[in-house]
Formats: sequence, C-alpha cells, structure tokens
Amino acid sequence: FFREQSAKQFCQTLLQYTVAVATAKWIPCPVGCQRAISVVLGSAELAGETSFPLADRWTLAGKMILQQLLSTESRLLIDDKVVDDALVRALVQILKGTIVNDSTEIRDVILSSGRGMRSRSYSVSRSNGGVSYADPYPDGMVDAMHGCLSAVDDDDDDRCNTIARVMIQDILSSRSWCTSVFKESLSGKERLGIVGGFIHVLETNPTTEATNAFLGLPLSIKDTCRLLSDYKENLGAIATLMDYIRSNSSQLAAEGPLSPVLTSLFSVLSDISSPDGMTEDGIEYVRHSTLQGIVECFRANSKHKVSNG
Repeated sequence: FFREQSAKQFCQTLLQYTVAVATAKWIPCPVGCQRAISVVLGSAELAGETSFPLADRWTLAGKMILQQLLSTESRLLIDDKVVDDALVRALVQILKGTIVNDSTEIRDVILSSGRGMRSRSYSVSRSNGGVSYADPYPDGMVDAMHGCLSAVDDDDDDRCNTIARVMIQDILSSRSWCTSVFKESLSGKERLGIVGGFIHVLETNPTTEATNAFLGLPLSIKDTCRLLSDYKENLGAIATLMDYIRSNSSQLAAEGPLSPVLTSLFSVLSDISSPDGMTEDGIEYVRHSTLQGIVECFRANSKHKVSNG
C-alpha cells in the first residue's frame, strides 16, 4: 500500500514540477524546454493509466499550461512564434482523452528534435488492452476544447489559431474520436458547445481542413434542430449548417424520419423570406442553400423509406 502511494505521489509531483517549469511567469520558457515538457507529457500517457491517470495529466498539468497559453497576459507579453508546436500537440493529445491501458511495452525512447536535427523514431507494442478513450471525460476538458475554438481570430499566427488548428487535425478530424467520444460519450450540451466553437472558427478563420472536419461530425437529428433554432438569426451560421445538412442528409435519415429537421428548415426559410426578415448581404445565397437542404432531406427521407421496404 505504502509503495503504491509513494509511486502515485512521485508521478503527481513530476507533473506538478513540469507545470511549474512551463508556467513560471513564461520567462518565456525556451523552445528546448517546451519540447522537454512535451516529451514528459507524452511519456506520461504512454506509461499507462495506472501510473499517470488522464484526470491527473489534465488537472495537474494540461489544464494549467493551457490556461497559461491562452491567458490575456501571456498573449500580450509572449510572441506567438515562441510557443512550440510540440508543446501544443502534447496538450491537444491530453484533450483528446486517449488512455493507454497497462501492459504496454515501450521499445524506443521518444525524442523531439529541433529543425535540422535528426529525430529518433519510436514504436510501442501492447500485449493487451491497447488504447481507448476516457468515458466520461474529466471535468473541464470539453469546456477547454470549446474555449480553444472560441478564442480563434483572423490572425493566422495567433497561438489560439495554432491550438485550434491542431485540435481540428488531431481530434475533430479523427473518425474514431468522433464516433467513440463525440457521438457516444458527450452529452447534447457538450456536443453543441463544441459545434458552437467550430462555427466561430468557420466564420472567423475558415479553412478547407476545418470545413471538412465540421462536415464529418456525427450530429443527431435533435442536435441539428437545436442548432437551427439557436443560430436562426446568424446568417453565416445558417449557411454553414445548410452545408452540413446537404452533405449529411442520408446519415440523418438513417437515424429516423427527418420531419423535425424539415420543420426547422421551413421555419428558417420563413424567417429569412419574410418582409421583416434579415436583409444582410448573402441572404439570397442562404435562402437558396436552405431550399437545397429541404430538397435533400425529402430525397433522403424517401430513399430511406424505400430501402426499409
């Protein structure tokens, strides 16, 4: 018992010292030091859930370092180019909620190298268990994902944009994460929070990569109707949601009849077509997109009824 407690205390202390180095007034923390921190965080994950539980990696390390990166003071004082990509990816990996089960054998050492330097490769073999996702997610992790997406602005070099870009690449574009976590584990409120942040990204600093990841999210019929209601006065958001509905009408129809979605779409169409409705630029495009969404939903409904006999 005492040996287990001592080992647990050592692991927690290691994470706490890692945070102390990373957040010590951001001196700024040298790039080499940031890469060392990323190695510690990555190694803690690979060591397994018994030694370094995800909840500890998040609350004792990831959460505090991420808060420091996103703080107003840090963003004013520290040049965004000083923040190393390896550290960002290590933090995003924690947010992904990956758990390495025990009985994992690490055959090579992980080393991050600077530009122009040779990097060491590594491989991991798992005798059993393998990798899974946290269920439920530790407190605050989903809110942190929403916060990272919502902090995006139109400056491509801003660190918030960098964090959001890596999140989209490593988490929100992952089919396994979208299926196992976004669809199966997160509550409706948590899913809508992430989608709200995603819509902000697409309105503020859209990229093809972000658009494709958004269109790949497994939203439910209920999610879709709620989003249409919440963003009915936001023309840009409506256009984004219409793209999603047109691209995913068949997927939505596989869940059940699309009558609720069609009702929401007709409500949106009524609002943007009324004499007292929105008069912003692009209203005709959104109206046309809404009509296309309605047509695609009718088609998907009909195909699904036919396929079910």
